Amino acid sequence: MFAPRRLLFAVVVICLGSLAEAGAASGQVAPHDLQSSLFRIDSLVLAELGQTPSAGLSVAVQHGGDLLLGKGYGSADVENSVPITTDTVFRIGSVTKQFTSVSILQLMERGRIGLQDTITRFLPDFPTQGHTVTI
Repeated sequence: MFAPRRLLFAVVVICLGSLAEAGAASGQVAPHDLQSSLFRIDSLVLAELGQTPSAGLSVAVQHGGDLLLGKGYGSADVENSVPITTDTVFRIGSVTKQFTSVSILQLMERGRIGLQDTITRFLPDFPTQGHTVTI
């Protein structure tokens, strides 16, 4: 079941990516394209998770300041049948390291930060305990 979940995640990301590209190319996303993509995302997740009780996921799609899709799928606790909601807190562990490093390097390329910048430049009250902490 692990491989289909990975595939499901990839398909959701591709749907969102193609939606974002369409919006960037035209300056906005057509309502039909948007609704079609949201329906496709919802259908894919439901099809994968709806077959058996399993650990699930939460999906949120936001455009500008508008939440277009916010929904929990599957179970947060399969044994006790606790469903995932939009308020479920997930333990994300080390997964964020890749996203954080890419974001930092993109900001560096744009000249917004430097790798030798101290964390107190951005978070002045961060407790460094006398140490120099760089990006």
